[in-house]
Amino acid sequence: MKKLKLVPLFLFAFFVSTYTCVAQENEEEEAVEEVESEEQEEPVVITATFTGMDDTLFVFTYMDNDGEESDIVFDKLAPEVKKAFNLADKSFVGKKFKVTYITENVADDDDEDMLISIRTIISLEKI
Repeated sequence: MKKLKLVPLFLFAFFVSTYTCVAQENEEEEAVEEVESEEQEEPVVITATFTGMDDTLFVFTYMDNDGEESDIVFDKLAPEVKKAFNLADKSFVGKKFKVTYITENVADDDDEDMLISIRTIISLEKI
């Protein structure tokens, strides 16, 4: 008789644990979709002056929305931009460009819960 009383308890525990697993799977899928949507950002166009390189980063100066001069740093260049402009050449320092770039939010290698922004120049035109 005691065994018959335990059967509903085990069934209840089984259903609760199954529901918990399904709920966790759905949360993980939503988190992945959220990260993927953050990665896809519209291109931004600015007019900026190339100020040089800092290690492997490309540094430009531009006028922000408040009318103040600000620095912006780019991590990557698209292959077609690399072909057209060798920004490692000092002759481009001080030159004005129309810069089109995208920002990708990717998971940090050290901390997967943390996102880092990677700016990539996809188009560059000398003004």
